[in-house]
Amino acid sequence: MTGPVRRTLAAFASLVVALIGLALTATPAQAATTPVAELKAYGVCDVGTGEWVITWKLANKDAKSATLSNVSPSQVTALSNIDNGAVVPAKSTLSGIQRFAGSLTAATLSVDATWAYDPAVKVTINGSWSNNGIACSTTSPCTNIGPAVLKHTFTASNGSPTSSATIWRNGSQPFMSLCAPQKLTLVSYYALSASFALPQYVFDHVAQDFTKTTYELSFQVSMPPCFTQSDFVTGEKIDPLTNDSGLYGNRKIGSSGAPGNISTGPSAWFNGNGTGGGVCANPAATVTPKCDGSGTVHLSNGLNPPFAPVTFTWTMNGAPGGDSPKTVDPNSSHSFTVISSQFPVEVTASNGFTTTLNWSWPATDCAQPTLLVEPDCTNLILKVTNPNSKSVNATATYNGGSQTKPVSHGNTTAFTFPAGTGSATITIDGAPYWGPLTASFTDSDSCHLADTGMSTTTVVVVGASLAAAGALLIYLVARTMGRRRRTA
Repeated sequence: MTGPVRRTLAAFASLVVALIGLALTATPAQAATTPVAELKAYGVCDVGTGEWVITWKLANKDAKSATLSNVSPSQVTALSNIDNGAVVPAKSTLSGIQRFAGSLTAATLSVDATWAYDPAVKVTINGSWSNNGIACSTTSPCTNIGPAVLKHTFTASNGSPTSSATIWRNGSQPFMSLCAPQKLTLVSYYALSASFALPQYVFDHVAQDFTKTTYELSFQVSMPPCFTQSDFVTGEKIDPLTNDSGLYGNRKIGSSGAPGNISTGPSAWFNGNGTGGGVCANPAATVTPKCDGSGTVHLSNGLNPPFAPVTFTWTMNGAPGGDSPKTVDPNSSHSFTVISSQFPVEVTASNGFTTTLNWSWPATDCAQPTLLVEPDCTNLILKVTNPNSKSVNATATYNGGSQTKPVSHGNTTAFTFPAGTGSATITIDGAPYWGPLTASFTDSDSCHLADTGMSTTTVVVVGASLAAAGALLIYLVARTMGRRRRTA
């Protein structure tokens, strides 16, 4: 085989491989752009008006949202929600309601949809409805609410941020009107534990009426980030749920007895850890310290949303607290005073909360100890007075010497150093905003005096003033006596 022939065959083989590869990679992509959606219809006879109430349900089963266009119903009557430009999120359903004359036996709805894969490619979705030979008029019979008239789903789990439920008419369509509406409520609660326990307080709820002509209702509520209970029930919610309020019992949807047995499906109630598990109460224990070493302990329970009552127990420096234990109701608090010797305070609560409270210096307002300087000819005496704070340690430094002594509340402690020159400094082991105390000294011919005391010049000025006053007094007395001798 010649060289040119070999090169031609090699090029052809490379082209074939490339085309096969392109086909293999394009095929899955093309398959991925084929979205799945369906359109179904459910009819309920409105006995009050003799009209069909049709619920169209467009289900987008694709992983991308769909945009609707060319909405074309066979019957030109008002159609809610399903409209040109409407967007159906991924993996969700869009429902619309339309009314027809009771004499109508069939209807269709056609909708075009585009997905983000290729907006230029439209998919037509068709749906149809039939009365199945059953007429609708004002004389049609209504349906009493009883066992299995409805059907439902219910979803709640540990870690889920929501609880949801969907309920719809059970059986074969078309359906006759219900003889009476039914109120339904989905509710989530704060709870004391992951299993059933009372009391419980409502966290979120949704209530809707399943009307005479409703085909389907959906509910969703938020779950608290703690222990929770969620119930799907007939009628109104109970708040709070306590031993005295009564319980839902068979009002819970999916119960074996009335009225909860009006719907078939799973047990529509849940007890668990909610979003993140843990306690539902929001207890807090804080201390407000005072300058004398005492403090006020504050125990609070859920000062924002309502929470279950919490029982606090505490010890003070290992000894039982005076009025411990104490039950604190929702949105309430309890306070007590602790003296200096009773710290630390250990606090626990019935829901597992625990903390240790220690005394610390208040952020402001504690009066700093004062310094009095009393020098004499041989010693420098520094007196530190602690006016209104707890006991502290003071360190005095002077002329290379240092002394540390406690200064108890309301007392004075003296520090004595051999007299000399220089500065004395007092530091206090106390509030962080206290500064050091200082005093400076200079030599004199006799004794060492603090320069903050009365100076020698001041003493001389006072002495001179007294001498002048004495001379003036002697002059006035002598003058008076002289006058008396002349007039005698």
